[in-house]
Amino acid sequence: MKQYKLLRLALASFSVLLGLFFLQGCSKSSGGGNNTTPNTGYYFSATISGKSFSANFVSPTDGGPGIASTTTSNGVTFVVGFGIQILNGNDSSIIVIVFPSTTPLNTPTNLSPGINTGAAYSAEASPGSSTYNAYGTNPAYGGSGTFTVTEFDQANKVVAGTFSGTFGSSSNTTVTVTNGKFRCALVNSTTGFPPNVKF
Repeated sequence: MKQYKLLRLALASFSVLLGLFFLQGCSKSSGGGNNTTPNTGYYFSATISGKSFSANFVSPTDGGPGIASTTTSNGVTFVVGFGIQILNGNDSSIIVIVFPSTTPLNTPTNLSPGINTGAAYSAEASPGSSTYNAYGTNPAYGGSGTFTVTEFDQANKVVAGTFSGTFGSSSNTTVTVTNGKFRCALVNSTTGFPPNVKF
């Protein structure tokens, strides 16, 4: 049951963060309409089944390209970090990682619904497609992984870490995620998870 609920949490994370991100306006770091440039101190990158993922989407109000926020659900405060990569002007993919704010620093930790952690990756099924393939660390779909939080500084508004694993999907396909690392601007958010997301 917890595995299903964490998958719902990851999906809700996409919704909450994308809503936060898009409602405030955003641009590609390679020269979007408002000429927002990325803060070189922030990043969200990984190798996904041999292909490079490097977030390049930047919010003019929150920075980036790596962005994170905290939210509380059922008395637990979570960090939800994400990065969006845009290629060729419209081909997009996203990685989201979720973990409790009490996760110890510099300690490798499983991405597991049993301890309220998880990660997800979603990418267009084909260039320009409106269909996305979604993968995650939920063992019910063949997923697993580990992450390490290397920095969580609420005063200076930054969270950083590393991650890797095998992300599975409901269609029994997997992607291998290696060399994952993030350093995200920690932004304020008053939007919690939808009330139907419970642990």
